[in-house]
Amino acid sequence: MTADPRIGTELAGYRIESLIGRGGMSTVYRAEDLTLGRKVALKLISPELSEDESFRERFRAEWRLAASIDHPNVIPIHEAGEHDGTLFIAMRYVEGTDLKHLIQKEGALEPERAVNLVSQVAEGLDAAHKRGLVHRDVKPSNVLIARDGDKEHVYLADFGLTKPASSEVAAKESIALSGSYDYVSPEQITDGTAEAASDVYSLGALLYETLTGRVPFPHERKLQTLFAHVNDEPPGPSEVDPELPAGLDDVVATAMAKEPDARYGSGAELAQAATAALPTSKRSRRQIAAFVGVVTLLLAAAIAIPAILLTGGAEEAAPAGNANPTTPAVQRIDTETAALVATVELSRTADDIAATDSEVFVFDKSGQALLRVDPDTNAIGEPIPLDPVGAGWRADGISGRADSLFVTEQDGFCGGDGRCSVRSFDPETRSVTELSHIWTPEFAWKYAPVDAFGDVWWIEWEPNTLSRYADGSVSPAATIPLSREEQTTVGSFAVGERSLWVLSPGDRGTSMALWRFDPEADAIAYVVELPIISERRVTVAVGAGSLWIPDLAGDAVLRVDQSSGAIQNVIRVGRQPIAAVFANDTLWVANSRDGTVSRIDPETLDVTDTPIGGSPKWIVAAGDSVWVTVTP
Repeated sequence: MTADPRIGTELAGYRIESLIGRGGMSTVYRAEDLTLGRKVALKLISPELSEDESFRERFRAEWRLAASIDHPNVIPIHEAGEHDGTLFIAMRYVEGTDLKHLIQKEGALEPERAVNLVSQVAEGLDAAHKRGLVHRDVKPSNVLIARDGDKEHVYLADFGLTKPASSEVAAKESIALSGSYDYVSPEQITDGTAEAASDVYSLGALLYETLTGRVPFPHERKLQTLFAHVNDEPPGPSEVDPELPAGLDDVVATAMAKEPDARYGSGAELAQAATAALPTSKRSRRQIAAFVGVVTLLLAAAIAIPAILLTGGAEEAAPAGNANPTTPAVQRIDTETAALVATVELSRTADDIAATDSEVFVFDKSGQALLRVDPDTNAIGEPIPLDPVGAGWRADGISGRADSLFVTEQDGFCGGDGRCSVRSFDPETRSVTELSHIWTPEFAWKYAPVDAFGDVWWIEWEPNTLSRYADGSVSPAATIPLSREEQTTVGSFAVGERSLWVLSPGDRGTSMALWRFDPEADAIAYVVELPIISERRVTVAVGAGSLWIPDLAGDAVLRVDQSSGAIQNVIRVGRQPIAAVFANDTLWVANSRDGTVSRIDPETLDVTDTPIGGSPKWIVAAGDSVWVTVTP
C-alpha cells in the first residue's frame, strides 16, 4: 500500500520517484526529467493555493525572479508552470542533506565549518539582493549541502517567497509572516517590511544555530518567540559554549541588531567579520578531542589486554541502535542499562505508538494502518489495515492496555454524522470492532485513554464537561461540569492510583490547570494552577506516588504530589520534553528538540540522557524496554 499516491506517476514530463519533504505551502519530490534523463527536485504547490487566482499571479511573477539569479550558491530553477491545475517548479536535485538535518544529526558545528557554510549562504543572498530580491525565509531547511570529498558546497533554496526589494508590496507586506518565526526579523513582525537587512538578521540567527545547535530564542510559544525577536537582546554563542571565540558574540549581536541600519550592510560583511573572529590556529577542538580520544583508547587497550589474557576472552558487546536515523523510526532503549539497543526504521510515518503486555504497535495515519514491532527480533510485520471493509471511517490515534488496543476516530472524520468513535483492536485476530460513539470530542487517543477503570473519558465541547462512557455505551454514564471555559482545550490525561488527572490551560492564560477526578465518586477532588504554559499536548506519567509533568517551555519535568497537587521538585532535562512514561520503577522522558531520552531516578532525581537522534515524540513501555517514535 503506497502512502503517497503521486509516487510513480508522471506530471508535466517528470516521473515522481520519492518524497523529499512537505511544508505548509508545498510538497517536494525527487523526480526524473523524462526528456533530459536527469534527477530534479519537483515542488508541487498545495491545491488550496493553486486554485487561488491571486496566488497564481504572484507565483508566475516570483518564480521568474527566482530563476533570474545565476549564482553557484543559489539553487538553479529548470522550469516552472502549471499542469492539470497544479503549479510546479522543477529545480536542481542536490544529493546530500540540508543544514537542519545536519544540525539535528551532529549538533553544534565546529566554528570554522559553521562560518564556512554561513559564508556561502551569504554569497547567495548577496547575489539575490543585487538583483533587488529579498529571500524572506532564510532558515536551515532552505540551506542544501552537497559534498565533494571533504568540501561542502551550499545551495540556498526556496526563493518562492521572494519580493522585489524596492516594491511597494514588500514594504507593506501583511503581518502574516512568510518566514519562519525562529529566524524572522523585528521589522517583519512589527510592520511587515522585509528588506535585504531582514535577510542579514535571519543569517545572524542561522550563524548562532550552527555554532550552538539551538535557535536564538527557544521558546515553546510562537508569541513568546516573536516578542523576543522584537524586544530581547540576541544571546551570544559563548553563553552556550564558553570555548567559542568571544568575537563571534559581537558578530551575532551586530547581525541581529534590532534596527536594520545597525546591522551589517551585506552578507559578505557578516561573513568577513565571522571569519576574522575565528582563532588563527586551524586545529579544531574536535580534532584535539579526537587526538585525546585515540590516546585514551590506546591506554585502555594496553590495560585491557592482560585482563583478556587472564579471563580467556572479552564479553561480546551489547547490540546498539542508530542514534541518527534518516527515516522515521522507533528507538528501543533497555531500561536496565539506559542503552539504545535497537533502531527500527520505518518506510511509513510514526504518528503514534502503543503497547500491550507483549506487543508494540506503531500507527501510520496516512496509510491508515498498524505496524507491529516484534519485541524478539525488532522486525516490522506487514501493515494491518484499520478499515479493511471500507466503512469510510478514519483512525486518528491509538492507545493500549494489558491485552488490547483502542483506535480512535477523531472529530472531523466522523462518518459525516457528527459523531466520533472509539474502536477496539484485537491483536490476536487483527480485527477492529466498534466500542462506542461519542459526540464531537475535543480530542482522543493519548488524551482520552481507555483506562484501567474500564471506561472511556472525554472532554466535550458542548457542554463544557468531562464525560465518562462505559464500554459499548452511546450515552455517558456520568458528566462532570468544568467551571472554566478555557478547559475545552485539554493538554493531557493521566491515569493511576484510582484517580484521573487532566492538565489544561489555566484561566489566566499564564499557567496550566491540573484537575484531579475521583472516578468512584464522579467528582472533582481538586484543581490547582501550575506555573507552566504549553501550546502542545504532553504525555503525563504517574508513578512513585507522584505525577510527572513535562514542562516544554522550561526544559524540565515537574514532580507533583498526587494528594495535594503541590510541586515537589523541578528536574532539568533535555530541550522541550514532550512525553513521559514509567518503566522499571524509573521515569523516562522524551525530549523533542535535542534527540535524547532522559532517565530520572525517582529517589535521587539523578538524570541520565540517552541520545537517540531525530525528534522524539511518543514513548511507551513494554517488557524490559521503552520504545520511542522519532522523525529525522
